[in-house]
Amino acid sequence: MTASNPSIPVAIVFGSMMIAGALYFGLRERSGERPVPVVVTPMATPVPVATPVVPGPPSVITPEMQAHAFDSARAALESYRAEFVARCWNPAVAKQPEPAWIPLSFNLAFGADGRIIGIGIAEDHNVHRADVGMCMRTIPLPLTIPAPGLPITIEVPFSLP
Repeated sequence: MTASNPSIPVAIVFGSMMIAGALYFGLRERSGERPVPVVVTPMATPVPVATPVVPGPPSVITPEMQAHAFDSARAALESYRAEFVARCWNPAVAKQPEPAWIPLSFNLAFGADGRIIGIGIAEDHNVHRADVGMCMRTIPLPLTIPAPGLPITIEVPFSLP
């Protein structure tokens, strides 16, 4: 057996007495003091401050912006037509001549600076050539249009050859 340390019970009793004293003196009613009432006043209405109007980028895409972006994107895609035909169309037609043409739709997303940020190529399911569409998706298209000032998404019909 081990001998118990007599200082531990003394420390417990002394600590208990300190807590009891703190509770007694801290919680007893202070007869001479009354609570101070708190007065709440409503805040004054803030005065609006006029801010100068600074012209910035447009906040809405207008039909004119949409038309200009469409025309610019169509021209940019047309500059790739010869590459699409040479790399994708001609090899596919050499293997299978039909269908003789295919309609496509380019879904293009441009950033506010006019650089391409997303490209999708949709094919018509009634007249399509999966081999051509797959090939065209592998060609990098660093398209740009004049900066519209806002992100813009457009759909451009396209056909091959």
